[in-house]
Amino acid sequence: MEPVPQEVEQEPPRIGEEARDGGCTVVVTAVEDGPAIIGDADAGIEAQGRFVFVTVTVTNHGDAPGSIHGENQYLIDAHGQRASADTEATVLVDQARTLAAQITPGDSVTGILVFDIPVDAVPAGVELHDSASSDGVTVALGCSRAGRHGSESAGDLCWRSWNV
Repeated sequence: MEPVPQEVEQEPPRIGEEARDGGCTVVVTAVEDGPAIIGDADAGIEAQGRFVFVTVTVTNHGDAPGSIHGENQYLIDAHGQRASADTEATVLVDQARTLAAQITPGDSVTGILVFDIPVDAVPAGVELHDSASSDGVTVALGCSRAGRHGSESAGDLCWRSWNV
């Protein structure tokens, strides 16, 4: 009798590592707290909790143009609670609307997704989708693999909550 192969759970990609969903590759390059208000005093948006900015670079490897829509992207906190990107705040921050624009096959764009999360929430991951119907991919917001093994190189990217 042969042993039954067991599935090996893969570690999720982390900040600075490629994550693939459908025809897109996404790299989360930065995660940081945003300001309390986005925009100017007359037309700004105030956070209900606090804003978190997630900078991503998206490359289209598919056969057709695509875009990343904020309502399909989620920030997951340490308790598993999901918050979709605040599309109105994202548009104010991402003035060029790079993520919402059509990304032609072979091209890459960099933009910022804005999430409004509770003040005491600790971001643990970002669930990214190339479309509303895709499976999505979750990027862990801890230290990069090198950083978790004691390396202190400049390439190590870690999420550090300013409120913890």
